Order: sequence, then structure tokens, then C-alpha cells
Amino acid sequence: MLGVFGLGQKPTNFSDYNDPQSSYMWSLKNQSLIPSLSFGYSAGAPYRNKGVLGSLTLGGYDAAKFEPNNFTFTFGPDTSASLLVGLQSIQADNTLNGVVSLLPKGILSLVDSTVPEIWLPVEACTMFETSFGIVHDPHTDRYLVNDTIHSQLQNLQPTLTFQLGNAAYGGESINIVLPYSAFDLQANYPIYPNATNYFPLRRAANDSQYVIGRTFLQES
Repeated sequence: MLGVFGLGQKPTNFSDYNDPQSSYMWSLKNQSLIPSLSFGYSAGAPYRNKGVLGSLTLGGYDAAKFEPNNFTFTFGPDTSASLLVGLQSIQADNTLNGVVSLLPKGILSLVDSTVPEIWLPVEACTMFETSFGIVHDPHTDRYLVNDTIHSQLQNLQPTLTFQLGNAAYGGESINIVLPYSAFDLQANYPIYPNATNYFPLRRAANDSQYVIGRTFLQES
């Protein structure tokens, strides 16, 4: 029900491969409406303070949304999925099982702002199930949180630390910490007829579906 506004640099071929159409970002740059092809995006965090709004900057980034560091991520080889990172580990504190490691092994994952959830291997999802008391709904492929578990998690306030690098294993890395509030969401129509507590985690069928979505981009 939401449209997608692409920010990639790659031109698009609609009918004639020899006559590619410039991307929106290239058009803006060529008209000197933006100084570069870079962009900065944050999904916003409505649970923080009085509600932190989302942010999109074309031709640069919002310095207020950026915490300087010396880490650089390289682009992936597929130009249609270039924002590829190594998700090396996920550690959770204050879960129903205390401190737990939730990722059996490192994976390469796409960072995709068009996807709300985080898609992980089934083995990782199983660890989330036992640590957070969430239940998989086979009809919608979502994870539900009943009222009792929801209250427990709100009292425990778990945190999840995502360790990211350029590869699935080794090398430099950086940690992004997400509070439970980032996962404390509700799904409504058209997924469920009424507002339903759910945990934004999805089961990936294979490694091509590993995605870090807007849940992660609330805090990163």
C-alpha cells in the first residue's frame, strides 16, 4: 500500500537497452539541485523522547543524525542490492533467558529501507522464539507477542546488539544497540483486522532473503 521511491544511481531501461533513463538522483545532480549522489536516511524512532521523526537528506546527510566513526562499508557486487553488510553476531541482554547469542553464524545481509522487519535464518529465529517468548503465525508468517509476554518484555527492557562488519566473519566491526522498544510494534490491516502486537522478525528461506529493514534503521 506504500509506493517505493528509489535513490539508487543506476539508470533504468524500460524498453530500449541502448536508451537508459537516468535515475532520479542523477537527474537532480545533473541539474545542480544537489551537490552529490549521496543520501542520508533514518527511519525515525517514535518511542524516543516526544517522538523522533524520520529523516531523508538528498545530496548529503544530516549531521545531527550521524555519530562520526572511522568505519567504512564497501558496496556489494550486485548494483540492485549494493547496501550489503556482514552481520557477524546478535547478542541480547535481559531476555526471558538472560544474556543470549541469537545468531548461530555470521551472514551477509542487505540493508533495505523498503522492508519493515529483519529477516534471519530459521535457526536464528528459533533462538529468538525461546528468548523472547514470541510465537510464529503460519498464516501471516509473522511473530506474535501475547499480552503476558508483552508485559514481561516491557518490564525487562531487553537490548539487542548487532555487530556489523564488511564480512560475515573477522575484520573491523561496529556495534549498533537496539532497545526492545524498536521491536515493540503492532500490525494492523491488511495483515490483521485489529491492532496486534508483533515482533518484526521474519524467517528467511535462503541467504538471498537475509535483510535488515527499517526496524534496524530506527536506531542506526
